[in-house]
Amino acid sequence: MVIIDEAHHSKNRNTLNWKLANTLKKRFLLLLTATPVENNLMELYNLITLLKPGQLKTASAFKEEFITRGDPTDPKNRARLRELLNQVMIRNTRAVANIHIPPRFAETIRIQPTRAES
Repeated sequence: MVIIDEAHHSKNRNTLNWKLANTLKKRFLLLLTATPVENNLMELYNLITLLKPGQLKTASAFKEEFITRGDPTDPKNRARLRELLNQVMIRNTRAVANIHIPPRFAETIRIQPTRAES
């Protein structure tokens, strides 16, 4: 079993991360990420292909069936795509998981370095 945390770093099939994950001999693969993969549907295709090669057919067939020409973020055939993704992917949002993160307050505090630090 191979577990890849921060799996969004493997969303590009031209990177060494993706190529390594693809060549590993594995019976099971678990990809974990808290980073949304929504910028480009081909990134989603690449991750699903690591999980289950052929699940979304070939890259060209995927583009033809699911990507709106001119907008790689807008899927067509959404219901069919969701059906295929649900077979291999569990997506939990903070709302579904009932996670309430307190608001973050960032503050910059300027200090003068000591003589030894300069």
